[in-house]
Amino acid sequence: MANMLIPGMGSLIIKRWGPGLIQTVLSLLAWGVIIPALVLGWSVIKPLIQGYNQAVAEEFDAVGSQAEKIGNLVMDNIPLLVIAVLGVILLKITLIWSGFTVVRHFKSQGNVDAENQISDGPTEAADAETLLRDSSN
Repeated sequence: MANMLIPGMGSLIIKRWGPGLIQTVLSLLAWGVIIPALVLGWSVIKPLIQGYNQAVAEEFDAVGSQAEKIGNLVMDNIPLLVIAVLGVILLKITLIWSGFTVVRHFKSQGNVDAENQISDGPTEAADAETLLRDSSN
């Protein structure tokens, strides 16, 4: 669960210190640029909602001024938005990398080898066959 919020934590839990530290630091940096962008997004959406409410009240002149304010707010913060998109990409990369690190660890331990698993009961195909033959359905 910790690996989903902060990629790299799972690698640290399984004592892969090098990759785990790099993944954790990169994911914390990514969150550090994503959160300010979310705050900026809220500051853009709030006037948009106010403009919509004013438009519903038939004050269409106010909608034009609200649109201008939102446009200026977005244009003034384009670098922050670009950095936030890069933060999302970095977070996704660290999430995938940490997932591969954990899977590689469990494969080396022999816990995820599907060929060596012994089936305790019928397979899904056998269950489906039984359902098809069952006349009560």
